[in-house]
Amino acid sequence: MMYSTEIVERWTAISWRSQIAQCLFQDLQSLAALQGAETERFWQASRPKVSFKVPLKREKNSLCLVYGSAIALKHAPHGHLSARDLAQHLIQQWSLRDPHPSPLHFPVRSAITVRHTETGWLILHVCDRALLSWITLTTHHLSAWNPAPPLMSRAREDASFSDRLWPIQHGHARCQTLQRLMDGMHHAEKSTRSHHTKTDFALHENAMRLSGGTLQAEDAIPIDPATKALVYELVEVIDQLAEQVAQGHLNPDPSSQMEKRWLKLGLSLCDRLQQVERHGQLFDPTQTAVTHRQQHHLLQLTQQILAWILQTGFGQVPAAEL
Repeated sequence: MMYSTEIVERWTAISWRSQIAQCLFQDLQSLAALQGAETERFWQASRPKVSFKVPLKREKNSLCLVYGSAIALKHAPHGHLSARDLAQHLIQQWSLRDPHPSPLHFPVRSAITVRHTETGWLILHVCDRALLSWITLTTHHLSAWNPAPPLMSRAREDASFSDRLWPIQHGHARCQTLQRLMDGMHHAEKSTRSHHTKTDFALHENAMRLSGGTLQAEDAIPIDPATKALVYELVEVIDQLAEQVAQGHLNPDPSSQMEKRWLKLGLSLCDRLQQVERHGQLFDPTQTAVTHRQQHHLLQLTQQILAWILQTGFGQVPAAEL
């Protein structure tokens, strides 16, 4: 099933890898224009698939969210530059261009610190504060666009298949239960408080507004390891889903490699969710209203992505309760 350009771009809008790739592509185009060369000399790609032509990948780092790119190494020869010089140009352009290129009006460029190695390899570090705002924006984006993903016609009934999907169904239902329990606890705590403690930053529903003004990628915030791992896993899964949508790899054939990949995405997300429930701070009685809202949005986004995997990838109706 091939999806329309509109749907591809909607998924691209919430994918960090896609948005970073779009930014790098824009910066590479600017170099071509400065040199008086045709853009096609540097790149041959249609807009919806730019993000999957840019050499960009997640670095394996559990402490922070980092992407690496060989774009300068790959394209320096075309511009008669060294990879290091091209990398420096891309970094300069990164800070000069519009900080809100995303359709979500999210400050992608100001949320990322970019540096390069001596060989020209680009390293892009996403700050934690940006990720918290991204969760809220993405949750609203998915809800407003398509609250219920389309149910594919290929629904399988064999027991072995249902057994493999059960952890994903359980994860989806558990998100709903945890949100309900959190809301009950929060309302109980709220009724006993005479005032609320103000936090040093506020999370707006539609934009990032930090007390410091300009967002810096070094601005880390306190977050427990289990929750951070779930956030990073969501980034990875959404990056992967955006790629699958752009390439039309939905509703995979039974027992195919693509089906196994979809299954792996769902199971890995559910595993991180279990770790948050066991070791996270979902029910910390000292959490502020802002922290409660962030945790709630995190569970809501996890549930939305699991629902998409179940319905669009496997033709299964997500279970509200188990």
